[in-house]
Amino acid sequence: MRLCSPGKSIKRLLWPVVKTWALMRGQDPHGYQLGFSDTSDTQKITINAKPDDEHALEQGDIEAKTEQTIFREEQPRFRALSSGEREAIKRVLESGHGFKVRIASKPGTPRRASGLVQKRYGGRGYQTPEEWEEPQLFTFLAYHDGELIGTVGVRLDSENRLAADKLYQVELNALREAGHKLCEYTRLAVETTADSKAALATLFHSGYLWAGIIHGHDYCVIEVHPRHIVFYQRMLGFKKLSDTRHNTNVNAPGILLGIEFSEIARNLAKQQKRRRETDTTGGLFDYGFADNEASAILYELEKIEENREKSDAH
Repeated sequence: MRLCSPGKSIKRLLWPVVKTWALMRGQDPHGYQLGFSDTSDTQKITINAKPDDEHALEQGDIEAKTEQTIFREEQPRFRALSSGEREAIKRVLESGHGFKVRIASKPGTPRRASGLVQKRYGGRGYQTPEEWEEPQLFTFLAYHDGELIGTVGVRLDSENRLAADKLYQVELNALREAGHKLCEYTRLAVETTADSKAALATLFHSGYLWAGIIHGHDYCVIEVHPRHIVFYQRMLGFKKLSDTRHNTNVNAPGILLGIEFSEIARNLAKQQKRRRETDTTGGLFDYGFADNEASAILYELEKIEENREKSDAH
């Protein structure tokens, strides 16, 4: 018969007490761990907060199992900001654990992303957009200091079409007939934090790498509220493709915007040159990935796609 060590037995007995104590404090009990030390003259039990990464492994919606990291940066990615902005952001983020972008391991919208979408859409008085749990929808998530700060879904065009076909089928069919291979950005939500521009830029950049480079799509569409048109035109280069229409899915007006991935590639190249030569900002692309970062991300995405294909084959 296998016997437990005294330390394990004691920790098992004390764990219900620790769990109750944490819950009374409004905290996750899995964020703590029990330690036991036994010397010749003393026995000591300690309660310690777990490191963030270890805590994440024990949560119900386990990030490590449901998402895969494609980019990690220990320092906040604000290389293109002015010195004044850098100092403001430093005060907010100096105790953080860096920035990372992840892709959901399975197609669809993970619970974490849905929660942020509901929060951001509900805060503006919109209904939460309808979820499509289907194989061509991939979700990217941006984190800072362990907190989800942004998410976007990238849906690849297929025989099931795009969600935007419900309102803009004529416009989308015209693009298809012109030979374009489409994808759409959907369920976009970003927290209004100091690093929201970095989150938005890297999410869009990740979607471009996934849809445009890995899967060979060449045109991206997105439906936005009319008051956001100028931002997408000025900061990302999107063009209007439709008039304003009422989207019953979110109970708000919307307009379809689009951009060729070849234009995104040109804008990214300009951003790299500007960063090297002047270190000044020229749009949201300045917050995207550097060339070496994008190459490393593509390597990770290629592995993810290979594993996905193997899984589908079985």
